Amino acid sequence: MPQADSIDNFIDAHRDDKNIALCGKLGIISSILEKEKGSPLYIGLPDAEKIKFKVLEDTWYSNFFKLLIEGVSKNEVEHAFENISFITFNYDRCIEHYLLQALINYYVFSESEAQRLVNGIPILHPYGRVGRLPWQSGNSISVLFGGVADILSIVDQIKTFTEQIEDQEAISEIRNKVLRAETIVFLGFAFHRQNMELIAPGGTSNAKRVFATAFGISDQDCLVVKNDIIKFFKLNNANIELRNHLKCAPFLSQYQRSLSQA
Repeated sequence: MPQADSIDNFIDAHRDDKNIALCGKLGIISSILEKEKGSPLYIGLPDAEKIKFKVLEDTWYSNFFKLLIEGVSKNEVEHAFENISFITFNYDRCIEHYLLQALINYYVFSESEAQRLVNGIPILHPYGRVGRLPWQSGNSISVLFGGVADILSIVDQIKTFTEQIEDQEAISEIRNKVLRAETIVFLGFAFHRQNMELIAPGGTSNAKRVFATAFGISDQDCLVVKNDIIKFFKLNNANIELRNHLKCAPFLSQYQRSLSQA
């Protein structure tokens, strides 16, 4: 594994060995659930009622939520989510879990009302997830955030980035979201060609502005990434802000005013 960029790359190098793919996915699921349980987002103690928001103050979750609800009253919250969609290539459920708890904490919503609001937000996982959260709609197997699960029973719910995604309806939904978006924000995205192709809308994108983190990517490679964004999304005179010296949290903080105009 030290020779591989990721577990996905290792599985792809052994693409003809189904046992390696199975064991790799079991390892991925086990690691994701372990990391969920070890994160500040986890609510595990019997007397714990909410996540540690103070600990999350310097994370992108907190900065995004502040951006989202700035000037929004409790009666208007539903409208704050109308023009937002998430496409996450991660298998975890951190985004939906955080949004639920943040709404309960900040607006003092009941759990059922917060669940209704978050269930209405398009949060799309192209490669699947380690089970849906128990309060999320759907028929797939549910797993508590950071919970214990029969990982063999949910192994088919995730795919590695080199596997063919057969759900054409899901792909069409993702591409339509991207096609109609006027503002596109990439956070912690590696810009793998296959993932770019997966979300590329096919037609000319409606995007007027693109914001992206590219932390750790060289200036020269940033030029390649920028050209890929233009090519895959067929952008027409869109303003592209690509920053390789900022991680997600400071990026959202520094571009707060620009993003609030979306």
